[in-house]
Amino acid sequence: MAAGTMGYKVQETVKASIQLTWYEQTATDVRRHHDTLSDNTGRMLSDEWYSPYLLRVDEAPEHLQPGATWSIDYSKTKTTSSKPTTMSNQAETWTVEGVDVVTKVPAGTFNALKITRTDTADGSTKTQWFTRGVGKIRELTSQGHKEELTSYNIAQ
Repeated sequence: MAAGTMGYKVQETVKASIQLTWYEQTATDVRRHHDTLSDNTGRMLSDEWYSPYLLRVDEAPEHLQPGATWSIDYSKTKTTSSKPTTMSNQAETWTVEGVDVVTKVPAGTFNALKITRTDTADGSTKTQWFTRGVGKIRELTSQGHKEELTSYNIAQ
């Protein structure tokens, strides 16, 4: 992240690997800047940077209306332990599918912002449900990938 930018780092286990992600929170959105993926010995498997950022969720008033649509462009630079560094330009269209959508996941029942992100290059989609103060509670992709929140703790 840029010098002087306040952010936070999230660690999650992905299969047998550890992913670290760096986020920045602004007044209206959460921005993803950097990911690293390492095996359980600490060896880096991949390193990804997003410029200017990859949008995680946007709660600007004009983006909290059902049917709201907007586009985002960014570049992704990826280095892996086995391949040369690649850089690609990405474009996504975001659509608000619903606001305060009652959503049940293993961690409980929430009112969520439901958005769909469409990759303009290949048409693949990622539908996500976000709850303020908790984060992403569900994700479904057009490739059949599914994530659901199973538990959470709110820092005091």
